[in-house]
Amino acid sequence: MPASPDAANTLDSGTLQAWSTRVLMGFGVAEEPAALTAGLLLRTSLRGIDTHGIARLPGYVDKLASGEVNARAVPRIDADATSWLRCDGDGGLGQVVASFALEQAMALARHQPLWWPATSGPQATWQRWRCMWRLRRSRGSSPFCASARRRSWPCRAPAAR
Repeated sequence: MPASPDAANTLDSGTLQAWSTRVLMGFGVAEEPAALTAGLLLRTSLRGIDTHGIARLPGYVDKLASGEVNARAVPRIDADATSWLRCDGDGGLGQVVASFALEQAMALARHQPLWWPATSGPQATWQRWRCMWRLRRSRGSSPFCASARRRSWPCRAPAAR
């Protein structure tokens, strides 16, 4: 049986991740952040969320080429306290900045085991409880919770495993 016409245009996930990493590196992103970004975009596509997956790569390339996104960003913690952090992402790729911020938040949480997500608005209480319930369900005995804010509505995600 002849191969389908799409077979010639099909890549396995490892090849696609390596190619995507090289594309980002071609626009000035260092290897580690490029691999992280490409890997997360690919993982999102493989989970079936194509709107936020590898299909976003051309948009990232456009933003890198125009300078809207800083290819050599160095995220840093700009302020901290015993129970919160403020991260300056230096205009970098969101996956890189978010990963850095979550690592820092998890390090803080190891010393402050109870951390309440900061939310605001009419559904704040419901959002806090939903976040804590999801984390307890997914993380068992060591729940971490992160609350990230940009200059827009808050985005919350469970800390990376």
